[in-house]
Amino acid sequence: MIELGSPDPEPAQGFAGDLVASLRAKTPALAVSLSERAGEAAA
Repeated sequence: MIELGSPDPEPAQGFAGDLVASLRAKTPALAVSLSERAGEAAA
């Protein structure tokens, strides 16, 4: 949790980094899910 007046000079960058890491972690599973659905639709 980021607090106002945090000693971290770049809390926003750290938050963005965490967000990007989270998205990258979720993306492969999402891509697999979408490709499976596309395969079912094409079948």
